[in-house]
Amino acid sequence: MLKIILILLLTISNVNAKNKMLEKEYQAIDCEARGGKSEVTIKGGRIDCETKYHVIEYDFANKWAECLGQIMYYSKMKNKIGLCVLIVENNSDYKYVKKLEEAISYHQVYISADVIKNLN
Repeated sequence: MLKIILILLLTISNVNAKNKMLEKEYQAIDCEARGGKSEVTIKGGRIDCETKYHVIEYDFANKWAECLGQIMYYSKMKNKIGLCVLIVENNSDYKYVKKLEEAISYHQVYISADVIKNLN
């Protein structure tokens, strides 16, 4: 039993080891800097950050499509401008930023994109 618990703990710690910080840590720092309120619950979801004019969703860059889908819904529900903030920890992550920008442009949705960089 102890062996199984140890394996589970090692697996969980390795999942988070690939990122420099947790998504919620980036979210907390950035949302506070924007003067927003974190973790706003609405029907059908939870907005990562809400400011006077924006609803903001944070995701690691490779989850760009999830970010876009969620923020489109939150923007509609709160009647605010949606902002999808991608977390970039490596230069190779910029390919996902480009995909997000292309999707927004092609579908002409009223959503903005931004980036948090931690390339150290």
